[in-house]
Amino acid sequence: MKKFLLALSIGVSAAVSAQTVDTIYCTPGFAARTYYRLSNKVQTPTPLSNWHLAIPVRASAFPNNPISGTSMRYNGGAGMKLYRVPGKTAADYNAALDTSGMSSWTNLTDPDTTWDIGAFNANKSSDIFNFGWGTYNQNSHDVVGDSMYLLKIYNSPGFFYKKFIIERLAYDTLWMFKWSNIDGTSPDSVTINKKDFAGKNFVYLNVLAKNVLDNEPLSSNWDLLFGRYATNVTLFSQTINDYPVVGTLSNIGVQVAEARGVDKTTAHNFTYRDSYTNNISEIGWDWKAALTSALVDSLSYFVKAKDNNIYKLIFTYYGGNANGKIAIAVQGLGTSIKKVNPYASSFAVYPNPASTTATLIFSNTVGDKQQTIRVYDMAGKQWITSTIESVSGLNTSEIDLSNLPKGLYIISLFAGDYPAQQRLLVK
Repeated sequence: MKKFLLALSIGVSAAVSAQTVDTIYCTPGFAARTYYRLSNKVQTPTPLSNWHLAIPVRASAFPNNPISGTSMRYNGGAGMKLYRVPGKTAADYNAALDTSGMSSWTNLTDPDTTWDIGAFNANKSSDIFNFGWGTYNQNSHDVVGDSMYLLKIYNSPGFFYKKFIIERLAYDTLWMFKWSNIDGTSPDSVTINKKDFAGKNFVYLNVLAKNVLDNEPLSSNWDLLFGRYATNVTLFSQTINDYPVVGTLSNIGVQVAEARGVDKTTAHNFTYRDSYTNNISEIGWDWKAALTSALVDSLSYFVKAKDNNIYKLIFTYYGGNANGKIAIAVQGLGTSIKKVNPYASSFAVYPNPASTTATLIFSNTVGDKQQTIRVYDMAGKQWITSTIESVSGLNTSEIDLSNLPKGLYIISLFAGDYPAQQRLLVK
């Protein structure tokens, strides 16, 4: 048998980077939302209050996720409210609108778990061709609007009310909207072509100014969104609907794992390898105490970013409305590995726990291949790296553990970028 020092890996194929602290600027009062890219720390601030509706410009993913291209959202972070008018449809748009019972209407809210569903999808039926605000016509290939909405828009020093309908989404390309004052005066309309905003998630509509705003960067160029948004919050044992909070939402395709109640300096990505979620508010707002600027202790996050790297994120400062600043400590942990080493099936290490030596054993069912072995401790420090030659069939190698401190390690065996992993306790 060959004897070698075994390297422990945390499932990354790039070196762990040093931790850096970055300050996110959302302007005083959090008047801006800031898009943030972890790979190069680029910030893209955009005004919070210059838009009212977020219009999805992604293609509807028929047949797997057709709702993704219809998920209109509203600006709850700026105090806006959205209502579906009871008993009225889009066909009633030109008729007088009675709002005397408005106090009993339930305002619609955006889910904070996904970008694929918005407040306008709230009344979606079980019909796969119904999207809450309209129904897909299989002949015209249009989603035809069937609902009437009331927009309550805050514009200092008061509120404006607009009745609003989505006329149609034509061939998953052209959005057509109409709105006016409640009494039908000041009518307006706009058509938005999704293809004009290729690569974006949303384009933004200002109903009062009739502006279409290209506010956000390309979806491939951001990971996290910092700023104010509305969600349901429990305060003093009471749940408040549609409450504006300051927090962090993740982009489509970005996954997050939360390490809560664990020392943030020692929390390790490997421990949470099965805890990643696509929930866009997994970071959310509760990294700080409610109604204060105090940060929650023993809390960190692991983020699988758009560049396929994993980053450890710790909040270090929250300035509140006074300055609109949020500081985060960011550490790159290397590339997220999704493939499995085809040259190392039945991978095992014994004995486990071990003291001075252990044996690595795996079955190579593919053919001759060079294997790279790495050793990291649970804090991410790489101890040793080594290379072995594997042959077809059963492979065994003795591991010298004498230079490793006592503790928990993870053994990764790489063929190129393909890993196989096992834990090893050295006692």
